Amino acid sequence: MDEDVVLSDGSVARLRPVSPDDGPALAAFYTRVSPESLYLRFFGPHTDAVAAEIQHLLDSDHVDDVALVLTLRDEVVAMVRYALLPEHAPARVADVAFLVQDDLQGHGAATLLLEHLAEVGRRNGVERFVAEMLPENRAMLGVFLGIGYSSSPRLADGTVVVEFPIGATDEARTVMERRERRAESAAIRRLVEPRTVGLLGPPEALDPLEDALLAYGYTGRVHRAAEASALPRDLDLVVVPDARDPALLLAGVGAMDARALLMLAPAAGPDMTESEAGA
Repeated sequence: MDEDVVLSDGSVARLRPVSPDDGPALAAFYTRVSPESLYLRFFGPHTDAVAAEIQHLLDSDHVDDVALVLTLRDEVVAMVRYALLPEHAPARVADVAFLVQDDLQGHGAATLLLEHLAEVGRRNGVERFVAEMLPENRAMLGVFLGIGYSSSPRLADGTVVVEFPIGATDEARTVMERRERRAESAAIRRLVEPRTVGLLGPPEALDPLEDALLAYGYTGRVHRAAEASALPRDLDLVVVPDARDPALLLAGVGAMDARALLMLAPAAGPDMTESEAGA
């Protein structure tokens, strides 16, 4: 499993299993997560718990212990994992937990991760997931209750425990399909109604483009630059007024994770070469 996925705001992220080389990326991820989120994850002081969890993720065997990460711009921004509980043997029941970077919470990352983890669990013969959380962690509880599996939360020793079978159900499939449709719609909307636009080229070529955007009534942010490296990352749309080297421009803009690139052909004229006319 290594694939592009679309979040609820239209962002495209990469979903993949944890690899043995992910130690530094995971350590950086945990430093970006707020103390409040870490407290909800570990139920208390978390300094030693973070190091132990990172090692646990790196030791995943991809069958009884599975960990998936979500990455944006090669940075880990969310993780989910399950660990088989030996006390339930011979039944295959696994403890499950996830953690999402604060600025990505509420964007469907946890739901998406849990859907894919359940799919992996089914392939590995896991029958049920069990999750434990603090009562104040309503967001996490909402994810488990809204994913489409039959769950039964209960209080146990001051925590909320949710347990549910992960066999494929019509309700879970419907929930996933609705989420995917909403995410795809958001992705298309960000292309046709971009919130951030980058204009790439010499100043004299960008002036009429910016004037046209303003005349059209565009109210988003416009960034101008002569070189791709000078534009901000993660723009919705980059417009190039004269694309004489499309391969080079695609490589440069792709490195900035722009969502879309619009290359304008030069106006046709008697002096245009055959190769320019066909570009």
